[in-house]
Amino acid sequence: MFCGWDWGSTVHGVCLIDDQGAVVRRWMVQHTEDELAAVFDELAQLVEDGDVGQVPIAIERGEGLVVGLI
Repeated sequence: MFCGWDWGSTVHGVCLIDDQGAVVRRWMVQHTEDELAAVFDELAQLVEDGDVGQVPIAIERGEGLVVGLI
């Protein structure tokens, strides 16, 4: 699985893609700790072993709240 993260100032677009290239789930996420935590909780449920840290995430920023959670 792979995750793409489109950074926005107030809303982020997130997409989880399986190894065959099919979209598993899409989110539009407000830039709040609660909503970001909820996305990572959902990702953990969708990832085979629940280890979100093993899912490659493409994100256009090198710092910030989201990157700190990853």
